[in-house]
Amino acid sequence: MRKKAFCLIAAPSKESLIELHENAHGAVPTSIIEVNDTIIESFLVEKWFMSNIRH
Repeated sequence: MRKKAFCLIAAPSKESLIELHENAHGAVPTSIIEVNDTIIESFLVEKWFMSNIRH
């Protein structure tokens, strides 16, 4: 069974991101994908709104 986890984190560099994960729990990312924080924030706000709206 393959397990996957996704983490959204703001870090000054890829090296600091890896160091943070190593220190936090020992697991390090197998890949790092840089994303636009505005797009991610918009997506999360929309998902939160849709899950909290009352019909």
